[in-house]
Amino acid sequence: MELFGNRDSDKTKYNKALKVLPHVHCAVGAVLRPDLPPTDPSGCFLCGHMFGDLYLNAGLFCLEQLNFQAAESLLIAARKLMPYSAEAAANLGATFRLQGKFDEALSLYDEALRLRPAFENYSRARDVILDEMAKRQPPTWDSPQCVLGVRPDPNFSGLLSAVAPTKANSQKQLTQTKREWKLRWQGDCFLACNSTTVENKSDSLKGSTQISETLCVSFDGKALTVSGRPQTMDGLFEVADFMAAVAGSLMWNMVRVKGGEEFRRLFQMCQLRRSLDNKL
Repeated sequence: MELFGNRDSDKTKYNKALKVLPHVHCAVGAVLRPDLPPTDPSGCFLCGHMFGDLYLNAGLFCLEQLNFQAAESLLIAARKLMPYSAEAAANLGATFRLQGKFDEALSLYDEALRLRPAFENYSRARDVILDEMAKRQPPTWDSPQCVLGVRPDPNFSGLLSAVAPTKANSQKQLTQTKREWKLRWQGDCFLACNSTTVENKSDSLKGSTQISETLCVSFDGKALTVSGRPQTMDGLFEVADFMAAVAGSLMWNMVRVKGGEEFRRLFQMCQLRRSLDNKL
């Protein structure tokens, strides 16, 4: 996996620079230095301090040449070598966006904005990703891409009152109820996103770490669906609570829940809590 492109002189310079590095931290380096064993870049302070920018710039060069495989390899290494670099997060996000990997791209731009708050270029790129995500087809209920979902139970449809339209009062109610979720409507459908930062206290890690992720819920007029399971229990709860809020605004009293017993219990707990709150 070598660098390539029309700018042969730049390619040669980057190849020469990468060949003299003391460690191999990515697939590109493994091709250039087969004599060295690959090592994890996460704990390599030397390469992060001395050569992090080389990984970053070489990755950006590959991205400009549309060599996504090499760009991704170099920029993932750059992210691990320089976790404090907003530029590394944004460039890797751009690499994912150009490949249509919008969920990963959005999460990386969220991280870039956390490291460099309110930076206009990152905010603008994030808005572009959200627009592209809103235009894509949401996962259907029966597709493997739908890992979490809620929809009215057709077995009880005759006993339920008419479903409220997702316009005017429903849109206003959702916006007021779940202010942390950003909704992008297209007719009666929407894409909802919520960027969260939570503490990960996994036993496999020493201490706790911050995890940034963007939760996305699609509504196609018939069902609420999620294509990626949240990384944390807090994230799973946020999705369940948001879906319960939507179900309440649409008067979905009897529903089917997809996503396993754990998610079903969370949704029912959130639905019951909201029902009790409305009666008080």
